Amino acid sequence: MKKLIIAILITVEATLLLGSDDPSCKIIFFRENKNYGTVKSFDIQVNDSTIITMWNNTRYEYECTPGAYVYGVDGEKQGKVNVEEGNTYYVKLGLVMHPRPVKGRLLLVDSSSVKQMVNFQKTKELHGAPDDLIRPKNKLGVELNLGIGMSSVPLITMEGGGESNLSFGGVSSFTFSFSHQVNHYFDLSASFSFGLSSLNPPLQNATVEYTRRAFLITPSYIIPINGGYKMRFLFGAGVGYYSRNKLEINTSEIVDGLDDTWYYENAFAPHVRLTFEVNLYDNWVLAYGASYYDAQLSFDYSNKKTYPAKEEMETADGSAINLIMGMYYNF
Repeated sequence: MKKLIIAILITVEATLLLGSDDPSCKIIFFRENKNYGTVKSFDIQVNDSTIITMWNNTRYEYECTPGAYVYGVDGEKQGKVNVEEGNTYYVKLGLVMHPRPVKGRLLLVDSSSVKQMVNFQKTKELHGAPDDLIRPKNKLGVELNLGIGMSSVPLITMEGGGESNLSFGGVSSFTFSFSHQVNHYFDLSASFSFGLSSLNPPLQNATVEYTRRAFLITPSYIIPINGGYKMRFLFGAGVGYYSRNKLEINTSEIVDGLDDTWYYENAFAPHVRLTFEVNLYDNWVLAYGASYYDAQLSFDYSNKKTYPAKEEMETADGSAINLIMGMYYNF
């Protein structure tokens, strides 16, 4: 029995002297929040194994045991750190912008300088789990839209023989949008916009302006890029309700002109939409895209009981390709 107790004590003492395989040190890789290169991600390697993909404003704590570790980014070895028992080491991921393409550069920094970095304290901690790449579910923002009408109506003959035209589809609009991400691949949005189209080219002695309101519902399929946290495509199709369709005519200063306001019936119209979204910061999203809508408008009434003389004004073609630029806030 006495020999057994001695053997156990010797084994425990040897284990304490030799150490264990449990992590007792850390190498913290971090990337500060910068205004440039925000959409670029980098794969971080330790001893030839990829441990994490890092985006702008993130950090990752790599737990390890004492020893020598070679670190690198995107397959390029860039440094070595000799890790000692109980210590924490910091490796900063910076960007090399020139020459193109953008590359990542890892630099070992001392702990005292890290503690003074305000941006380090605000970085998002990654855990290497799918939850790291989950964005907030809701999105609220504004869009600027430029409509390129499928057709236009010549309204006024100018001096010299040219025509000043109006397109019911060529509407420039300002849009408020709200969307909810139902799951990783499905998004549902609702938007309200005010739009305006006017004579092209404009005239000094006459104006004709078409204004409208539009309310759109758009279910979209999400096509994620690298997990979808920073970049993704949205392809959607839905329906819009176009109301308060009004044409204000002020052409009394030209021959056979008139001043009147024409109203067109409210209409439902289908649309399809493709946008590309990129996270500039944790919660701000920039989007570019295009949509096509097919709104057909029917003349309803006028203030002064005038009536369209042209068939294309009685039944107006409001179809168009719409160019989109938007800014949204995720929450």
